[in-house]
Amino acid sequence: MLVAADAALTPCRHATVRQSSGVEFRILGRFEVVDAGRDVTPPRPKQRALLALLLLRAGERVATDEAAEALWDGRPPPSARNAIQGHVKALRQLLGRERIETRDGGYVLQLQEDELDLHLFERLLTSARGTHAHAQAELLGRALALFRGAPLEDFRYDAFAAADAARIDELRLLALEARIDADLELGRHEQVVPELERLVHEAPLRERLWGQLMLALYRSGRQADALDAYRRARRELVDELGLEPGRDLQQLERRILSQAPELDRPRGRAPGALIPTPPTPLLGRERELAEARRLLLRDEIRLVTLTGPGGTGKTRLALEVARTAAARFPGGAFFASLASLDDAELVLPTLAHAVGIAEGGDAPLLESLAARLAERPALVVLDNVEHVAAAAALLSELLAAAPA
Repeated sequence: MLVAADAALTPCRHATVRQSSGVEFRILGRFEVVDAGRDVTPPRPKQRALLALLLLRAGERVATDEAAEALWDGRPPPSARNAIQGHVKALRQLLGRERIETRDGGYVLQLQEDELDLHLFERLLTSARGTHAHAQAELLGRALALFRGAPLEDFRYDAFAAADAARIDELRLLALEARIDADLELGRHEQVVPELERLVHEAPLRERLWGQLMLALYRSGRQADALDAYRRARRELVDELGLEPGRDLQQLERRILSQAPELDRPRGRAPGALIPTPPTPLLGRERELAEARRLLLRDEIRLVTLTGPGGTGKTRLALEVARTAAARFPGGAFFASLASLDDAELVLPTLAHAVGIAEGGDAPLLESLAARLAERPALVVLDNVEHVAAAAALLSELLAAAPA
């Protein structure tokens, strides 16, 4: 959860607007660097690994010792620091001196928007959320087309990249599932069956894919095949994990058996208030943006507060942090403005509307919110919290009840 509040953010720094360099850094497959169509990938393996590390930490300082540990797999030689200085010099000659900044005993790689294919992929995922099915299918298709192979293919078994490779693999699967959901909503059930058959073969323990395959087969007039897909899914889960299919898959089987009418149309939830997209780019806040994003994405930090005098751009910074990080939160990214509220009791209903919980449920609102936000990691931006500071206790309860 990310909170933007009025209270001492560093004033906006001046920044020079630079034209796009035309450089493409590609890590969604084999590592490549392309400058205006020309391959400028570093020739030496250690240089490629160092650049990959800096790309994964773009905008953040990577200490020299940390780089040495990464490049030599925890056993750097005495000459490692000098070697890294030489590799940085070579990278600067290749990419431009201003590209890699020396800072506090380490290095910071500067990127412009969408120069890294991973950042473009994440931005397209964020843009697809909350749009109609046609736009979702188009945007997610563009995002998935950026993959030229396994992410971080050259480094995925190196310790410094393994976690990121696994995270990107998961994001890719989530994007595939979301694109297939959009295709199913658009009536493309017959077209997605062959793709889903391949996907369940590659990821046989992923129940959502099995459910999509069952639904696509059923809507294609193949009820028997849909039920057979359930039996195959159950066999995989029992043999590999010793577990029965989850409740959603079991309920889908029962609906297929009974030919439930609701299977003929997609089911939705209340739309929610997604992260707004400002009309102009954010300029001059690179360090604050990088620091806020770094804090937000640390596993042990679940609440980030932006404070400062009125007019210093806290909301704009919070929106940019949320926009660039939203793809990391498969449960969704949402925005709730509290500026117009003067009663703390209205905070929970406002937040419920923001995350797409319809009114009138039987469960207490705090319980419904916790259940919704506990499904998968989710991000919520609360703006102007100081107007209803008395709601802090309720928000603390929500954080405790929804660990994701």
